[in-house]
Amino acid sequence: MLSRLGKYDLLGSLGQGAMGEVFLAKDPAIGRTLAVKTILASSTAGEGAKERFAREARAAGTLNHPGIVTIHEFGEDQGVLYLAMEYVEGDDLQALLAARALSTAELLEVLAQVAEALAYAHRKGVLHRDVKPANIRVGRESGRLQAKLMDFGIARLSESTMTSAGILLGTVAYLAPEYVRTGQADGRADLFAVGVMLYQGLTGQLPFAGDTTATILYRLVHEPPAPLPASALAGASPALRGVLARLLDKDPERRYPEGDAAAAALRAAKDPAWPGEGTPTVATRRPEPAPPARRTAGAWLAAGGLLLALGGGAVVWRQRLAKRPAAPAPVPAPLPQAPTAAAPPPATAPASAVSPNPAPRPAPKPVEKPVEKPAEKPAEKPAQKPLRPALPPEPPPADLATATREVESDPAQAHRDLARLIAQEPGNPHLRALDLVALAKAGEGAGFVTAWDNAQAAGIDPQALRFTPRFAFFLQEQKRNPTLPDAALERLKAAYAGQERTRRWRRR
Repeated sequence: MLSRLGKYDLLGSLGQGAMGEVFLAKDPAIGRTLAVKTILASSTAGEGAKERFAREARAAGTLNHPGIVTIHEFGEDQGVLYLAMEYVEGDDLQALLAARALSTAELLEVLAQVAEALAYAHRKGVLHRDVKPANIRVGRESGRLQAKLMDFGIARLSESTMTSAGILLGTVAYLAPEYVRTGQADGRADLFAVGVMLYQGLTGQLPFAGDTTATILYRLVHEPPAPLPASALAGASPALRGVLARLLDKDPERRYPEGDAAAAALRAAKDPAWPGEGTPTVATRRPEPAPPARRTAGAWLAAGGLLLALGGGAVVWRQRLAKRPAAPAPVPAPLPQAPTAAAPPPATAPASAVSPNPAPRPAPKPVEKPVEKPAEKPAEKPAQKPLRPALPPEPPPADLATATREVESDPAQAHRDLARLIAQEPGNPHLRALDLVALAKAGEGAGFVTAWDNAQAAGIDPQALRFTPRFAFFLQEQKRNPTLPDAALERLKAAYAGQERTRRWRRR
C-alpha cells in the first residue's frame, strides 16, 4: 500500500472501487486530516480518469458551501492521480438508508440540506448529474446532522462545451426522465434525484426499479411510482405526498424551479400539521377584516352608496311586486339548475312576468323541461373527454424486458419484437438503439443500415442512441473488433467522429 502521495501521508484505506481507492490522509505541514481519492493513471478501466478528476477539481473547486465537500488539491504522483478533499466523519447516505437509520424528520433535514447545496451549485453554473445516496456524506456536528454532497466527477460546468456525449452519466435509477429521453438536463434533473432518494428513504425501495436497465429506463420515462403507504408518512405532514409528487414529476416544468424552494418544502413537511404548499397562496388566504374604528370616510361612503343602490333597487322591486300577484315566483327563478321539485316554479316565472294573467297553463311544460335537461347532460359528457388527452400506446415493460434479453440469446426474434414496439412508439431512441444492436448481432448488416436510416428519418438524434448502455457497449465492441459491413461502419463513424476515436475502427 502507498504510504505517501504528494505532500500527504496516507494513514489507511477508507474504501476501494473498481478504478481506485480512497485513503484517510494527513497534511503534515498543518496537521489537517483529509481524504485522498486515487486512481491509477495507467489503468485501462480508468481511461479518461485524468480528465474526469480535473473536471471534478474544476467543478467542486469553485464551490464554497457547507453542504459541499471542499476540494484542496488535484495532482499526480508515482503514476497515481489523486484528489485531496475535506474529510467528513460519518456515513454515506446509502448505508444509512439501507439500515433505515434515519427518522422521517432526519431524512427530510438531510435532503433539505442536499437541495440547498444543489441550489448553490446551480447558481454557480455547476450541474452535479450524479446525485445519489453514495455521493452524500452524513455526519453529526454537536448533535446536528450535516449532509455534504461530493463526487462532482461527471459534473458539467455551464460555461464549458465539454460533454460526455453518448455515455449514460449517473446511476440509472436516479436519472431524470428528460435526461433519459434527450440527453439534455438542467438543475431540475438533480432535484429529481432528490425525489428518488426521498421515496427510497420513506419506503425502503426505489420508485423506479426493475430487473434490467431497460426496464428501469422505461419506468423512469413512462410510469408513475407506486403510491406511498400511510405508514411511510408517520411523523410527517400528509402534504409530503405532494412534495414528493412534485419532485418526481415527469415534466421538469412542474418540478421545483430551484433547490431552495424544495428545501423549504421538505423542512415544512417535518411538521405533521403543515397543510401543504397549496394553502398559503393569495387565492386562498383569508383577509383579516379591518377594525371598525379604522375605516376611512371613503370606505363609509362606498358602503353607504352600495346600501343606497341596493335599497333603491328594493323600492322599485316592491312597486313592481305590488302590481303583480304572482310575486313569489320571480324570486327563486335564477337559482335552481337541477331537475328537482323546486324546478317547475322557475320555469313558470318568465311567463308570469310577461303575461298580466298568471294562468296555470304553463304548469305541464315545466314537467317536460326538467326531463329534457338531464337527458341532454349525458350527451355533453363525451364532449369533455378530449380535455384529457389520451396517452399514446406504449410498449409494456415485460415485452421490452423480453426483447432486451433476446438481443443476446435470439437477436433475430428480438428484432421482430422490437419492430412491433417501434411501430407503437417510433420516436423512442431506446427501442431504436436495442434494435440496431439486435440486427448487428443477427449479422443483418443491410438491415442495420436500413434501421439506422429509418431512425434518422424519424428524427432520432444519434447521440440519444448512445444513452442506452447496451448500445454504448456495442460501439466499444465495434471499435475493438468491427463485424459490421463498411456501409454500416461509415454511418457510425460519421455520427460519432471524434467521440469514439473512429480512427481505431479498422479491420485488422
